[in-house]
Amino acid sequence: MALPDLAVQASTVPYNYSVVWTNQATTQSITVELEDRNGITLDLTAGVDYVVLNAKEYAKDTTLAFTKVGTINEDGNVELSFGATDIPYPGVWHGEFTISTVAAPTVITQRIKCFVNTESATSVTAQSFDPVVISDVRVFALDRGAEDNVLLDDEEWSDSQIVMAIIRAVEIWNESVPASNFTYTQISFPFKSEWKNGILGELLHASALNLVRNRMPSDTGGVKIDDKQRADIYLKLAVDYRHQYKAWCMHTKSAMNMETMYGSTYNPYYN
Repeated sequence: MALPDLAVQASTVPYNYSVVWTNQATTQSITVELEDRNGITLDLTAGVDYVVLNAKEYAKDTTLAFTKVGTINEDGNVELSFGATDIPYPGVWHGEFTISTVAAPTVITQRIKCFVNTESATSVTAQSFDPVVISDVRVFALDRGAEDNVLLDDEEWSDSQIVMAIIRAVEIWNESVPASNFTYTQISFPFKSEWKNGILGELLHASALNLVRNRMPSDTGGVKIDDKQRADIYLKLAVDYRHQYKAWCMHTKSAMNMETMYGSTYNPYYN
């Protein structure tokens, strides 16, 4: 998948995590414009800053999946160069840019949280499945851009919203009953088909809440306007998708627990 010229989704919204785009198993150079949590671009043009991107499988992981020292160009953007084996496998990684000075690179002066969305290519590990990434969700939900959203003339969901839904769906699996030793991260979750249903349910639910919060129908000169009326449909769809996904989680975890105790189980529905 071709990367945008600036391989991070710019954010002018406070508290909206940036998403860095990379391709797995590919030699590539990407350019990133760093912003603080208020969406204000950092001034790195003084030439004294030392920037490193660190990525983990989950937020509290003590082991880095990969790390890359950046080069600051004349525009103050950070350039990162990856080799074909630098990123172990595709998926959404918890990332963080650390900023220090060239004079004291171990003394971190600022941390900027982000996510690294790595699109799949030929796997360079023994991993037999590909996790869901942003492009999977956009194709599944038909949210690829203005051509899919005639009334919006834009994408419905930002990259960071999709990333949070990807992670949220896995959290639901891990935290739902019954309790199970089968816990996963957004990198290791193997159930891609149902995972996408769970992701879509979370995105629709978030959108429904936003539409309801900002809904204010008007009546001007006998013309009724309610541009947020799809909130009701979104909420119904969200309830359906979330219920389906949570029911699947419960039944699948129960079956996996039983198989661990008694061996393989037989379900005539699938035979």
